[in-house]
Amino acid sequence: MSQSADHTPRRSVLFVPANNGRAIAKAPSLPADAVAIDLEDAVAEDDKDAARAALAGIVDSLKREQPELWVRINATDSAHGMADLRAISPLDITGVILPKVENPDAVHRTGVLLGDAKQLTVMIETPRGVLNAAACCAAHENVRVALLGGQDLAADLKLPPDNPDRQALNSAMQLLVLAARAAGISVLDSVCADYQNEDILLAECEQARQFGFDGKAAIHPAQLDVINRTFSVSDAVLAEAEAVLASFETAVAHGKSVATLNGRMIESLHAAHARAVIGRASRERAR
Repeated sequence: MSQSADHTPRRSVLFVPANNGRAIAKAPSLPADAVAIDLEDAVAEDDKDAARAALAGIVDSLKREQPELWVRINATDSAHGMADLRAISPLDITGVILPKVENPDAVHRTGVLLGDAKQLTVMIETPRGVLNAAACCAAHENVRVALLGGQDLAADLKLPPDNPDRQALNSAMQLLVLAARAAGISVLDSVCADYQNEDILLAECEQARQFGFDGKAAIHPAQLDVINRTFSVSDAVLAEAEAVLASFETAVAHGKSVATLNGRMIESLHAAHARAVIGRASRERAR
Protein backbone atom coordinates (compact mmCIF):
# COMPACT_ATOMS: atom_id res chain seq x y z
CA MET A 1 0.00 0.00 0.00
CA SER A 2 1.53 3.32 -1.04
CA GLN A 3 1.65 6.33 1.25
CA SER A 4 1.24 9.91 0.10
CA ALA A 5 4.31 12.16 0.27
CA ASP A 6 5.08 13.46 3.75
CA HIS A 7 7.79 16.11 4.09
CA THR A 8 7.30 16.87 7.78
CA PRO A 9 10.64 17.57 9.53
CA ARG A 10 11.19 14.93 12.19
CA ARG A 11 14.72 15.46 13.41
CA SER A 12 13.89 14.90 17.07
CA VAL A 13 11.07 13.12 18.90
CA LEU A 14 11.11 13.54 22.67
CA PHE A 15 9.53 10.75 24.72
CA VAL A 16 7.78 12.02 27.84
CA PRO A 17 6.27 9.62 30.43
CA ALA A 18 2.53 10.15 30.79
CA ASN A 19 2.87 10.00 34.58
CA ASN A 20 5.64 12.61 34.83
CA GLY A 21 3.88 15.91 35.34
CA ARG A 22 7.07 17.93 35.56
CA ALA A 23 8.37 16.65 32.23
CA ILE A 24 5.00 17.25 30.56
CA ALA A 25 4.85 20.83 31.85
CA LYS A 26 8.33 21.50 30.45
CA ALA A 27 7.72 19.92 27.03
CA PRO A 28 6.14 22.96 25.29
CA SER A 29 9.28 25.05 25.84
CA LEU A 30 11.63 22.48 24.28
CA PRO A 31 12.91 22.44 20.66
CA ALA A 32 11.64 18.98 19.76
CA ASP A 33 10.04 18.50 16.36
CA ALA A 34 7.60 16.11 18.03
CA VAL A 35 6.64 14.99 21.52
CA ALA A 36 5.62 11.39 22.25
CA ILE A 37 3.56 10.83 25.37
CA ASP A 38 4.63 7.41 26.61
CA LEU A 39 2.15 4.95 28.06
CA GLU A 40 4.43 1.94 27.56
CA ASP A 41 7.96 1.38 28.88
CA ALA A 42 8.21 4.58 30.92
CA VAL A 43 5.07 3.81 32.93
CA ALA A 44 5.08 1.05 35.55
CA GLU A 45 2.35 -1.58 35.45
CA ASP A 46 0.63 -0.24 38.55
CA ASP A 47 0.52 3.27 37.07
CA LYS A 48 -0.83 2.49 33.61
CA ASP A 49 -4.52 2.94 34.39
CA ALA A 50 -3.93 6.32 36.02
CA ALA A 51 -1.66 7.45 33.18
CA ARG A 52 -4.28 6.50 30.61
CA ALA A 53 -6.98 8.34 32.57
CA ALA A 54 -4.83 11.48 32.58
CA LEU A 55 -4.13 11.31 28.84
CA ALA A 56 -6.93 13.59 27.66
CA GLY A 57 -5.80 16.39 29.96
CA ILE A 58 -2.17 15.95 28.90
CA VAL A 59 -3.09 16.15 25.23
CA ASP A 60 -5.16 19.27 25.83
CA SER A 61 -2.23 20.96 27.59
CA LEU A 62 0.29 20.11 24.86
CA LYS A 63 -1.57 20.10 21.57
CA ARG A 64 -1.53 23.83 20.92
CA GLU A 65 2.23 24.04 21.51
CA GLN A 66 3.58 21.06 19.56
CA PRO A 67 4.10 20.70 15.80
CA GLU A 68 3.44 16.99 16.26
CA LEU A 69 2.02 15.13 19.25
CA TRP A 70 2.19 11.34 19.38
CA VAL A 71 1.19 8.75 21.96
CA ARG A 72 3.09 5.48 22.39
CA ILE A 73 0.64 2.84 23.48
CA ASN A 74 1.21 -0.59 24.96
CA ALA A 75 1.34 -3.58 22.64
CA THR A 76 -1.97 -3.99 20.80
CA ASP A 77 -2.19 -7.68 21.72
CA SER A 78 -2.35 -6.74 25.41
CA ALA A 79 -5.27 -5.58 27.53
CA HIS A 80 -3.54 -2.26 28.14
CA GLY A 81 -2.99 -1.75 24.42
CA MET A 82 -6.65 -2.02 23.53
CA ALA A 83 -7.61 0.23 26.45
CA ASP A 84 -5.03 2.75 25.23
CA LEU A 85 -6.56 2.75 21.75
CA ARG A 86 -10.03 3.35 23.15
CA ALA A 87 -8.77 6.28 25.21
CA ILE A 88 -6.88 7.76 22.25
CA SER A 89 -9.68 7.43 19.71
CA PRO A 90 -11.44 10.77 20.49
CA LEU A 91 -8.24 12.76 21.10
CA ASP A 92 -6.80 15.35 18.72
CA ILE A 93 -3.25 14.04 18.27
CA THR A 94 -0.95 13.48 15.32
CA GLY A 95 -0.87 9.75 15.72
CA VAL A 96 -0.07 6.57 17.59
CA ILE A 97 3.28 4.87 18.09
CA LEU A 98 2.92 1.09 17.93
CA PRO A 99 5.59 -0.77 19.92
CA LYS A 100 7.25 -4.07 19.07
CA VAL A 101 5.70 -4.24 15.61
CA GLU A 102 6.20 -7.59 13.86
CA ASN A 103 3.01 -8.33 11.94
CA PRO A 104 1.79 -6.17 9.03
CA ASP A 105 -1.76 -7.46 9.49
CA ALA A 106 -1.82 -6.09 13.04
CA VAL A 107 -0.58 -2.71 11.78
CA HIS A 108 -3.30 -2.67 9.14
CA ARG A 109 -6.02 -3.55 11.65
CA THR A 110 -4.88 -0.77 13.96
CA GLY A 111 -4.89 1.72 11.09
CA VAL A 112 -8.42 0.74 10.13
CA LEU A 113 -9.55 0.95 13.76
CA LEU A 114 -8.14 4.45 14.25
CA GLY A 115 -9.36 5.83 10.92
CA ASP A 116 -7.87 8.52 8.74
CA ALA A 117 -7.53 11.18 11.44
CA LYS A 118 -4.48 9.58 13.07
CA GLN A 119 -1.14 8.57 11.64
CA LEU A 120 0.96 5.58 12.71
CA THR A 121 4.56 5.10 13.74
CA VAL A 122 5.80 1.51 13.67
CA MET A 123 8.51 0.67 16.19
CA ILE A 124 10.80 -2.04 14.89
CA GLU A 125 12.57 -3.51 17.90
CA THR A 126 12.65 -7.30 17.53
CA PRO A 127 14.41 -9.67 15.11
CA ARG A 128 11.08 -10.63 13.55
CA GLY A 129 10.14 -6.99 13.23
CA VAL A 130 13.37 -6.25 11.35
CA LEU A 131 12.80 -9.14 8.96
CA ASN A 132 9.20 -7.98 8.35
CA ALA A 133 10.01 -4.26 8.30
CA ALA A 134 9.19 -3.67 4.64
CA ALA A 135 5.74 -5.22 4.95
CA CYS A 136 5.03 -3.42 8.24
CA CYS A 137 6.05 -0.02 6.87
CA ALA A 138 3.70 -0.47 3.91
CA ALA A 139 0.87 -2.16 5.84
CA HIS A 140 -1.43 0.88 5.96
CA GLU A 141 -1.53 4.22 4.16
CA ASN A 142 -1.44 6.09 7.48
CA VAL A 143 1.96 4.69 8.49
CA ARG A 144 4.17 7.77 8.42
CA VAL A 145 7.21 6.87 10.50
CA ALA A 146 9.43 3.86 11.20
CA LEU A 147 11.33 4.01 14.49
CA LEU A 148 14.18 1.72 15.46
CA GLY A 149 13.98 0.29 18.98
CA GLY A 150 17.66 -0.42 19.37
CA GLN A 151 17.68 -1.22 23.08
CA ASP A 152 15.09 -3.99 22.87
CA LEU A 153 16.55 -5.30 19.63
CA ALA A 154 20.04 -5.54 21.13
CA ALA A 155 18.63 -7.45 24.09
CA ASP A 156 16.73 -9.88 21.85
CA LEU A 157 19.89 -10.43 19.80
CA LYS A 158 21.78 -11.19 23.05
CA LEU A 159 24.40 -8.58 22.24
CA PRO A 160 27.01 -7.74 24.88
CA PRO A 161 26.45 -4.43 26.67
CA ASP A 162 29.82 -3.09 25.52
CA ASN A 163 28.85 -2.41 21.90
CA PRO A 164 29.55 1.33 21.72
CA ASP A 165 29.70 1.65 17.93
CA ARG A 166 26.51 -0.40 17.42
CA GLN A 167 28.26 -2.32 14.65
CA ALA A 168 26.16 -5.40 15.41
CA LEU A 169 23.02 -3.39 14.58
CA ASN A 170 24.26 -2.12 11.22
CA SER A 171 22.29 -4.65 9.17
CA ALA A 172 19.07 -3.90 11.06
CA MET A 173 19.59 -0.16 10.68
CA GLN A 174 20.12 -0.40 6.94
CA LEU A 175 17.16 -2.76 6.48
CA LEU A 176 14.89 -0.34 8.30
CA VAL A 177 16.06 2.60 6.18
CA LEU A 178 15.47 0.54 3.03
CA ALA A 179 11.98 -0.44 4.23
CA ALA A 180 11.05 3.14 5.10
CA ARG A 181 12.36 4.60 1.86
CA ALA A 182 10.52 1.95 -0.17
CA ALA A 183 7.31 2.93 1.65
CA GLY A 184 7.97 6.66 1.34
CA ILE A 185 7.95 7.37 5.08
CA SER A 186 10.27 8.94 7.66
CA VAL A 187 12.75 6.78 9.56
CA LEU A 188 14.14 7.58 13.00
CA ASP A 189 17.00 6.15 15.02
CA SER A 190 16.47 4.78 18.52
CA VAL A 191 17.11 6.67 21.74
CA CYS A 192 20.56 6.98 23.25
CA ALA A 193 20.17 5.68 26.79
CA ASP A 194 23.37 7.36 28.00
CA TYR A 195 21.77 10.79 28.01
CA GLN A 196 24.56 12.40 30.05
CA ASN A 197 27.29 11.52 27.55
CA GLU A 198 27.18 13.97 24.65
CA ASP A 199 30.06 12.27 22.83
CA ILE A 200 28.18 8.97 22.59
CA LEU A 201 25.00 10.76 21.53
CA LEU A 202 26.83 12.69 18.81
CA ALA A 203 28.50 9.50 17.54
CA GLU A 204 25.14 7.74 17.32
CA CYS A 205 23.58 10.73 15.54
CA GLU A 206 26.39 10.90 12.98
CA GLN A 207 26.21 7.15 12.42
CA ALA A 208 22.45 7.26 11.89
CA ARG A 209 22.73 10.23 9.55
CA GLN A 210 25.28 8.35 7.45
CA PHE A 211 22.85 5.42 7.21
CA GLY A 212 20.12 7.75 5.95
CA PHE A 213 17.95 8.24 9.05
CA ASP A 214 15.90 11.45 9.19
CA GLY A 215 16.24 11.96 12.92
CA LYS A 216 16.50 10.35 16.32
CA ALA A 217 14.34 9.77 19.37
CA ALA A 218 15.29 11.40 22.67
CA ILE A 219 14.59 10.59 26.30
CA HIS A 220 15.97 13.79 27.84
CA PRO A 221 15.73 17.47 26.87
CA ALA A 222 19.53 17.79 27.01
CA GLN A 223 19.75 15.56 23.92
CA LEU A 224 17.65 17.75 21.65
CA ASP A 225 20.21 20.34 20.57
CA VAL A 226 22.73 17.71 19.42
CA ILE A 227 20.06 15.72 17.60
CA ASN A 228 18.53 18.75 15.87
CA ARG A 229 21.91 20.11 14.85
CA THR A 230 23.14 16.79 13.43
CA PHE A 231 20.01 16.08 11.40
CA SER A 232 19.47 19.62 10.13
CA VAL A 233 20.65 20.81 6.74
CA SER A 234 23.83 22.75 7.48
CA ASP A 235 24.57 26.13 5.92
CA ALA A 236 27.34 24.54 3.84
CA VAL A 237 25.09 21.79 2.51
CA LEU A 238 22.36 24.31 1.73
CA ALA A 239 24.79 26.56 -0.14
CA GLU A 240 26.01 23.60 -2.18
CA ALA A 241 22.44 22.60 -3.07
CA GLU A 242 21.63 26.15 -4.16
CA ALA A 243 24.74 26.24 -6.35
CA VAL A 244 23.88 22.89 -7.95
CA LEU A 245 20.32 23.98 -8.69
CA ALA A 246 21.39 27.35 -10.08
CA SER A 247 23.95 25.77 -12.40
CA PHE A 248 21.43 23.26 -13.71
CA GLU A 249 18.68 25.83 -14.24
CA THR A 250 21.14 28.07 -16.09
CA ALA A 251 22.10 25.18 -18.36
CA VAL A 252 18.45 24.37 -19.06
CA ALA A 253 17.74 28.01 -19.87
CA HIS A 254 20.44 27.76 -22.54
CA GLY A 255 18.92 24.62 -24.03
CA LYS A 256 21.26 22.16 -22.33
CA SER A 257 20.31 19.08 -20.33
CA VAL A 258 23.56 18.84 -18.35
CA ALA A 259 25.55 21.42 -16.39
CA THR A 260 28.99 21.42 -14.84
CA LEU A 261 29.96 22.77 -11.42
CA ASN A 262 33.52 22.68 -10.10
CA GLY A 263 34.38 19.85 -12.47
CA ARG A 264 31.24 17.82 -11.65
CA MET A 265 28.53 16.84 -14.07
CA ILE A 266 25.11 18.07 -12.90
CA GLU A 267 22.11 16.20 -14.28
CA SER A 268 18.39 16.31 -13.54
CA LEU A 269 18.71 13.82 -10.66
CA HIS A 270 21.22 16.11 -8.94
CA ALA A 271 18.89 19.07 -9.42
CA ALA A 272 15.99 17.10 -7.94
CA HIS A 273 18.10 16.20 -4.91
CA ALA A 274 19.14 19.84 -4.54
CA ARG A 275 15.50 20.96 -4.61
CA ALA A 276 14.69 18.41 -1.90
CA VAL A 277 17.54 19.65 0.29
CA ILE A 278 16.48 23.29 -0.16
CA GLY A 279 12.87 22.40 0.65
CA ARG A 280 13.89 20.47 3.76
CA ALA A 281 16.08 23.37 4.95
CA SER A 282 13.17 25.76 4.52
CA ARG A 283 10.84 23.54 6.53
CA GLU A 284 13.43 23.05 9.27
CA ARG A 285 14.02 26.76 9.61
CA ALA A 286 10.28 27.36 9.78
CA ARG A 287 10.20 25.24 12.91
